[in-house]
Amino acid sequence: MLTIILHADGSPLVRSSRQSLWPLFASLIEIPPPARYYQRNILTLSLWSSRKKPDIDKFLHGTIAQLETLMQYGTMILLDGQQHRFIVRIQGFIADLPAKSLFLKTINFNGKFACTWCLSSGEYDSNCHMTMYPYEKNQNTLRTHDEFVRTGQSATSEGDRAGHEVVIDGVRGMSPLLSIIKYPIGVLYDYMHLVCINHISTLVKHWLVFMKAADVLLIDDKLARQKIPHNFNVRFDFSINEINKWKAKHGRLFTLYIGLPILINVLSAPHLLHFAAYVLAIKLLHVPENDREIDLAEQLLHFYCQSSSLIYGPSIELYSLHSHLHLPEQVRHHGGLSFTSAFAFESCIRYVKKKAHGSRHLASQIGYWTDMTAIIKIPELNVQQARGVDEILLENELLEEFRPILSTLLGSCTVKFYKRFKIPFITFHSTLYDKPFKCVSHVISYRHKYSDTILFADCIVFLEFNKNYFAFIRKYQEEAQANRLSSVMKLSKNDTCKISEPLDRLFSMQLKSNSFGIISMSRVRYKFDALNDLLDKHVLDTSAVDNIESVDEADASDELLLSSQPTPLTPGTKRAFKGSSSTISLLAKRSKNNNKTKNYINKEKNDDNDDDEDDYNYSCFQKNVTNKLDRIEVDGKYFRQMFEQLKSYHEQHEQTQLLILENQKKIKKALLKHKVILSGSNDFHYLISFQIYVDVEDSTLSVTNSESINSEDTFASELVRSRL
Repeated sequence: MLTIILHADGSPLVRSSRQSLWPLFASLIEIPPPARYYQRNILTLSLWSSRKKPDIDKFLHGTIAQLETLMQYGTMILLDGQQHRFIVRIQGFIADLPAKSLFLKTINFNGKFACTWCLSSGEYDSNCHMTMYPYEKNQNTLRTHDEFVRTGQSATSEGDRAGHEVVIDGVRGMSPLLSIIKYPIGVLYDYMHLVCINHISTLVKHWLVFMKAADVLLIDDKLARQKIPHNFNVRFDFSINEINKWKAKHGRLFTLYIGLPILINVLSAPHLLHFAAYVLAIKLLHVPENDREIDLAEQLLHFYCQSSSLIYGPSIELYSLHSHLHLPEQVRHHGGLSFTSAFAFESCIRYVKKKAHGSRHLASQIGYWTDMTAIIKIPELNVQQARGVDEILLENELLEEFRPILSTLLGSCTVKFYKRFKIPFITFHSTLYDKPFKCVSHVISYRHKYSDTILFADCIVFLEFNKNYFAFIRKYQEEAQANRLSSVMKLSKNDTCKISEPLDRLFSMQLKSNSFGIISMSRVRYKFDALNDLLDKHVLDTSAVDNIESVDEADASDELLLSSQPTPLTPGTKRAFKGSSSTISLLAKRSKNNNKTKNYINKEKNDDNDDDEDDYNYSCFQKNVTNKLDRIEVDGKYFRQMFEQLKSYHEQHEQTQLLILENQKKIKKALLKHKVILSGSNDFHYLISFQIYVDVEDSTLSVTNSESINSEDTFASELVRSRL
């Protein structure tokens, strides 16, 4: 059986004549990622080029007929001299909301009954001049394939009799796609458009309403200074004020990896908690490991959608927000969001457009060269074996600071050293290789020898011994419970019972240690991304290290395949680790007064206008919160407690009030003038690392993001503000 996913979208082809191109693509699920998303492995089933949008019946008629034949009778394929019959099955159809409305003959996304999964009707808001989908008025009745087909047939027949288009429950007619896909399960939401482009842009625009200019500059500075792995190929050249200029890859990186830690000291506590729930839900659905993660993500999304109107006002309750509620069920049927995104297809559209030249017969040119490419025999893909790249000698000056400990660990063994290590589709860097570049591709995660515990380290150099590959690493140590991200965000004890474990696991705070070792590359899982200066603190100078651990005892049997137990290090060996320029800005500092603590008092320097506070009726807002709280339908005591905590921010800080204008288009903010006393030691920098799974849509192995926090207190910054 061959399983395919269909994708359709439109793109401008000739701007001067307003001519656009509408391709219908297909990808084979049986081809594993990332090879599945190579351009040569994506099929072009049909093309439409015109100044007008395609007539779906004419556009898809021939293609649907051929697909129906393949689904019923299959096709014969010659493999290794033998013929095999393959039946074709359609997994689903991916498109953005406008294209989905066009191809499925449904109402547009800004109309009533626009949801493809349920019968929520929505309601027109005269203040926002848009159709809104309030959470408390959601219709939980799911659509069915038979019901949708009957509605489409009724809309078509009534339209023929009336002489104009008739819409019934959001359906405008019978789509030819209904003969090959099962509705609504086969109609997929694309998280590239839904999350990375649409919703994250909406959130940022709401934040900019109450965000200070200094906070915007702070975010822009952090984004510009991020060092990410080379295979991400993302640079934040535009300010967060210019969110409309961001591409999908910027939104993906911000949502999944770096957005939450960057905003820790910028957003108020309710906004940060609310955004954390959203980020955690999307990350769990990105590549879920089990059903429990999907269930947790579903509860988080219900909490997020239900409380969004309290945070941002009713103007945020668009259909795009409502669509998030159906993502968990989609993941249960089709797998993680990363496997059903449109990243590869959107790139393929750009590639296909390059086959046309001039301004005439463009679709014919594209079709001709697509056929020529298919006729030419594609050479077999030779998957290269694991190998080291860029050999380096032990006598090289780059290894000077590590030469003593390497000599101690390796003894008299004959070993080759490499700056990079390659396996199929993945390239690992070392700190020696990354030193002159802006990227950080040398931070990895690996499994413990005797358990499933995930550990983190810097790859300093790669080693080859007896045709086996190893990595000489500098390890990270997990922070204490008091310094984990859930504690930094001040989640309550009730919150930590469910959200803290996945939050601390996916956003793990690690302390750079002075423990070095050698591990087998077979234990390496993913790469990481090192983020610099998360909380915008000054980088401390490196000072001498007091002690060095060569290898952990638990890893000894696996890590010491190269030699016997190393001899104790001499005091002179410590000199080699006195400040390596090849490492990222994650430094350790010994304070002159280790046992002393400091209290930092943060004062809000600028005041809001008192007139704004008078415009807000706090009792009405409190009543509104209480009424919404009484209508909670989210299952579980835990999420009710989360909602109670969100409500408490508005009830407890009576002087800190969220100003909601009557037209509900703008939200103003009144800052509470109060002091925040922070205390702790200034011994360490903290490293926040974020585990990232395989990004199949980018055809690269993803990494873990990490960022240095200059922490002089338990809250990791002397500039923490507690405000709304």
